[in-house]
Amino acid sequence: MLLGMAMPATVSAAQTGEKGMKIVNGSAQPIVQYSDARAEGYSNDNSDILRFSVCVETDYDTDLDGKPDLIKAYVQVPRAAAEGYYKAPVIYEARPYTMGKNYSGFTDADETVDDEQLKAKPAKRTPSGSVTTLQAASQENMANWNVTFGTSSTIYPIRIGMYDYSLVRGFAVIQAAGLGTYGSEGILCTGTEMETQAFKSVIEWLNGKRKAYTNLTDNKEISADWSNGKVGMIGGS
Repeated sequence: MLLGMAMPATVSAAQTGEKGMKIVNGSAQPIVQYSDARAEGYSNDNSDILRFSVCVETDYDTDLDGKPDLIKAYVQVPRAAAEGYYKAPVIYEARPYTMGKNYSGFTDADETVDDEQLKAKPAKRTPSGSVTTLQAASQENMANWNVTFGTSSTIYPIRIGMYDYSLVRGFAVIQAAGLGTYGSEGILCTGTEMETQAFKSVIEWLNGKRKAYTNLTDNKEISADWSNGKVGMIGGS
């Protein structure tokens, strides 16, 4: 079973000595302490589950700025995997409806744009440096996981607690909304090869075949060296 409700505190890896996934009769067992990212004062510093975001580089330049679009992905990974004790399998949720539109000033309704322009594949970025998973987690501002759209109340744009059952059992979780959504570059290209490829890019990053960066501007590369490359993808419509 991959999905479930938020779980109460379980015995942590530090308490049991477990540093990898534990499978009994075909079922993953709890190996890390549950932590609620929505709790007041939450910090990655005292959590067995690390939470941070990355920006995965795609192939296409749909916002026509001369660079491949970056899409934001929210990462939750057990600390033991981030520290190199084991490689984690990943649950990947791709839902283009969860993050609103980025309202960058360039819209997919612009009649002056030729569809072929959106399929341009400019040269990839050259990283100016790199950041480790542990560094990214220590620097993450969890307030960035809250977004206010217009005059609405602050909301969690992703279903942050949806996969707590699996996180406690050693799985990692990635959630992304794709091109043209809040926190990502590009424009919404629903149902196109550009949108499909962008979501695929996240899987390629998890397999070491594509670059991701800590944010849209700093050009600091971050790898998914904690991933074992096995990805179960889920979506919603």
